[in-house]
Amino acid sequence: MLKRDFKSTINLSHLEGGLYALMVASIENFLLYYSVSIGVSAGQLGLVSTLPLFIGAIGQFTMPGLVGEKHVGRFVIITMLVQVFGVVGILLHSFYHFTFSWLLMSAILYYLGGMSSTPFWMDWAQGLIPKRNFTKYVAKRNGYTLKLIVFFFISFAVLNKFFHFPLQAIFCVGVFARILSACLQIYIQKGDYVQKKKPKGIHQKESFLSLKEIEHLGPNLKKSLLVFLIATAMFKFGVQITSPFLAEYMVKDLKLDILFYVVLVSVPVFSRALFFKNWARIAGGTRIYSSLFFCVIYLSFIPLIWTFSKSFFYLCIIEMITGLFWSGFDLMSVLFIQNSIRKNARKYLGFNMALGSLLGLLGATVGAYLWESGASFKEIMYIGTFARFSIWLFWGALIIYFSTYGKFNIQRLISGFWQFAQNKRVNSRS
Repeated sequence: MLKRDFKSTINLSHLEGGLYALMVASIENFLLYYSVSIGVSAGQLGLVSTLPLFIGAIGQFTMPGLVGEKHVGRFVIITMLVQVFGVVGILLHSFYHFTFSWLLMSAILYYLGGMSSTPFWMDWAQGLIPKRNFTKYVAKRNGYTLKLIVFFFISFAVLNKFFHFPLQAIFCVGVFARILSACLQIYIQKGDYVQKKKPKGIHQKESFLSLKEIEHLGPNLKKSLLVFLIATAMFKFGVQITSPFLAEYMVKDLKLDILFYVVLVSVPVFSRALFFKNWARIAGGTRIYSSLFFCVIYLSFIPLIWTFSKSFFYLCIIEMITGLFWSGFDLMSVLFIQNSIRKNARKYLGFNMALGSLLGLLGATVGAYLWESGASFKEIMYIGTFARFSIWLFWGALIIYFSTYGKFNIQRLISGFWQFAQNKRVNSRS
């Protein structure tokens, strides 16, 4: 065993997080840009932007329940190595231009390894960090990692534009970053501090989603939770009708070079990090529900707003506001589930992510069909706006209905909407 105390272990973990950020910025963030640059079809673009996420979400949802507590640390390494195969595959494709199937499979391995490693790493880290400091540690690590991702992402774009740093070289950096981070994680686990603590998993006793586990919530809140899980997943269907094709629109229609493309893509990421704490402050009591619906109203009309102007600065402002509301949507969605069911909430979040990824794949398929059938960008944006808003209007009405009353009554439903808008829920049951 290597001599190492708690402080040095944490410092090495932060360094590993920095290498992870370098890998994300150089591989994941450039994947869609690279796909558009090599001329993939609309259907292929939809697949590469959604299918890997779906497979990754399935792995994230199912794998932790199949691994015993003694093997959590080992599976952190295994999933990282799976991701290594993915980044190497993407790099080789950039050099030798293999078939699209090669690129798609590499992307699947990338997301399967990356998303599956998250719950294993959380379990492993929770066994090392004192409970009173764990939330602070994760928030700090995630915060600086997100900032590094944006910094590296823009830096690579500057290198490409002004110093002719090719995409192949950027992918090389990502491959070496992932390999080094995996080696560093192995090195961390060899330390005597980690060996003595013996991190235990918290997922190994969880099974697949069981409706019996939420019977104690009561009939109305149980229905509200189930409707919410389906509603947010179906909302992803509407989102993915348009989202995968914004990259092609920016590169081919707006003629943005790599620097302007990267800046526009980075704006909502920066905005999410900037405003996340503000949403956390207002997420108290019934504000969770009203804030969530307020976010969805704007998010539903994003595609329509994109059609108003082709100005780069206009789109930057729109994306800044978009990041603000996506951060609110993400946080309030998690809090809705956690407030509804406190036990095994992460499992339900995993189920919601897997279902949302599947429906997102179907949405991208619809968008690709429209694109290849000759529909214009504006027409697809109009359809995407209608899909987002109509989906949430219907399911949102059911959520309010089930969480306020329990019997169908038009007058009561309208009254419920009015009380809901004023944050005066008849029965929040949170």
